[in-house]
Amino acid sequence: MIESKGRMIRKDIRKSEKFASLSKEAQVLFLLLIPHFDAHGKMIGESGYVKGQCCPLIKWLNTSEIEKCLKEISEKTNVKWFEVDGLKYLHCISWKTHQQINPDRLGKDEFPSFKNCLVTEKSKSSPAEVEVEVEVEVEDKVEVEGDVRKKFIKPSQQQITEYAKSIDFKLDSNKFFDYYESKGWLIGKSPMKDWRAAIRTWKHKNNPVVDNSMNDSMPSKEQEYKAVSPLQKCMVGWKLVIGVPKHDREWDDLNWDRTKEPIRDLISFFRGDLKQTIDCMQDVVEYLKSKGLSYSITTIKKFAYQWRENGGRLDAEIKY
Repeated sequence: MIESKGRMIRKDIRKSEKFASLSKEAQVLFLLLIPHFDAHGKMIGESGYVKGQCCPLIKWLNTSEIEKCLKEISEKTNVKWFEVDGLKYLHCISWKTHQQINPDRLGKDEFPSFKNCLVTEKSKSSPAEVEVEVEVEVEDKVEVEGDVRKKFIKPSQQQITEYAKSIDFKLDSNKFFDYYESKGWLIGKSPMKDWRAAIRTWKHKNNPVVDNSMNDSMPSKEQEYKAVSPLQKCMVGWKLVIGVPKHDREWDDLNWDRTKEPIRDLISFFRGDLKQTIDCMQDVVEYLKSKGLSYSITTIKKFAYQWRENGGRLDAEIKY
């Protein structure tokens, strides 16, 4: 992916009623996002990633505030915040209208697009002013900004069975098929787009306590001490990095609740890569120890962006 040192903000943004309708917090984040979009007007939309990339030094723009602002921005402007396969993205759907980018420098379009949107060319003022039309997939193919999408094809019962088996879900494929066949393969009033996602939804509804991947609570004293979720695993990693035994429940009682939010932000920042998350913790702690400086999990967050940009290392030029 080809990165740029910055992007253009047109003067006409001052006339944008939609931008003006944003809260002052959302306006600040909106402007901070623009230089960080790739050449296709896209970027990762995880709050921890946005924090590290766009506003690492602005304390009041924490991950909770960022999520609140992104939701408002997506509702009121043409910068859309959406989720694909469990990962959030941002897409400025009017990007080509407002940025002059050499086609030779576009590079590969690595991120998904915000679907079912056509951008009209009525407005040339700012990303916030461009109108959006919703395209309903009623033909075999739908063309959106030069991209052709295939019509949804319902799965066979064999495909349903094989996919359910691949995610360890004991599903009655006949029941699943007949259920959606009777509904014309609609989800509510909208055509189904991804039958695999529908199966995953059935799994979550039928096995609400089986999937512990998002369990953020510390193991109870009655439980065997097992780290199951990403947060639990990284919490154990943090304990080992700072020299605390894995099974130290007294430490958990005192520190779990105040430590889990920064660790969750780090996991999000590294896009769920637990090895990178723990490696960053260890490298930053070792670096600060070598300088005779104190450290905390919050300190790790401050260094995460610099650690990643330096290829997983810290050097003498980094300021504390």
